[in-house]
Amino acid sequence: MNDVLRRAMYDANLTDLDVSAELTVDPKTVRRWMRGQMPHRRTRAALTRLLGVDEEVIWPELRSMGSDDGRPTEIAGVYSRRTAISSQNWLSFFESAKSEIGILAYSALFLAEDARIVRLLGEKSDTARIRIALGAPDVRTSLSAASRRRSARRWERRSATRSACWRRC
Repeated sequence: MNDVLRRAMYDANLTDLDVSAELTVDPKTVRRWMRGQMPHRRTRAALTRLLGVDEEVIWPELRSMGSDDGRPTEIAGVYSRRTAISSQNWLSFFESAKSEIGILAYSALFLAEDARIVRLLGEKSDTARIRIALGAPDVRTSLSAASRRRSARRWERRSATRSACWRRC
């Protein structure tokens, strides 16, 4: 329950219906916020302007989540290309992780090819949660090729069975 939000709405003499009409959201959405769900950034900013209260007063957890550049503090960096960061920087990022390492990459084979990184991730797995999500560029192609091979094998088996049956019959 977000009692601070409820109190701010009371002080502004606004009901959940008033807030929903003013922000053009569903009244159920406002009730969810009052139960503790946090609104999206834009809606949160409009709501705090409407109520005349600072975001961090209503949602104190924002203090630990955000940084000045709008990026959550737990995200160390976002790089569009792997070559934008050296392997030494990868190592320092992984070494500094305390509770979680998350890697989202298209292929990231370079990580598996670097023995130091593999060793470090193995050591960190005792103390940190490690999640790696990789893209699969040829999934559709490889699945359809595998599917075609399975179909061909089934057809060959059926044909062999039919041939045997024709010979016997």
